[in-house]
Formats: sequence, structure tokens, C-alpha cells
Amino acid sequence: MGTTAKQLFDQGWAEGVRGVLKRQLRVRFGALTPAARRRLRTADASTLEAWAEHVLTAERLEDVFAPAGRVGRASSGARAPKPPAPAARPGRHAAR
Repeated sequence: MGTTAKQLFDQGWAEGVRGVLKRQLRVRFGALTPAARRRLRTADASTLEAWAEHVLTAERLEDVFAPAGRVGRASSGARAPKPPAPAARPGRHAAR
């Protein structure tokens, strides 16, 4: 793949990750703060990837943006409990 094509591909991929992460954050934590929206808008691809992992264990929105060693940890240092499984959407069949 040529340099320009790869740059365009990488840019499109990062935008896709950014969009999915933004949706995950809104579903999990509610409306995003202006600071969170700004961080999402300006983050590079590797940072977005890290945050996409952090959202799985973060207890608070701020935890998503915390350094890796602090993500998903309660103040006692214990691992955060797993969030409840999402409810099935009406009209959709459960996985078999």
C-alpha cells in the first residue's frame, strides 16, 4: 500500500475507533463532558486503542483516561466489579 493510501486507511481506522469508543462511553457513563469530547477528538490511534480497553473495566469516565495501571481499580486497589450484562434488545434473538 502506498504511503498516502496507508495514511488515509490509518486515519479512517482511527475515526472508526473514535466513533465506537464515543458511543461506548455514552452508553456506559451518560453524556460526555466537554473535556472528554475534546480528548477523544484530539487523541491519536494508539491512545484510542488503550482507551477502548480501559472502558471495559473503568468505574468512572475519568478512569478511562487514566494511566493504564490505574484503570478499573477501586480506591482500595481491588479490581472493579464487572458491569452487568446488557439486556437483550426487543426483536433480537439471543446468541446461541
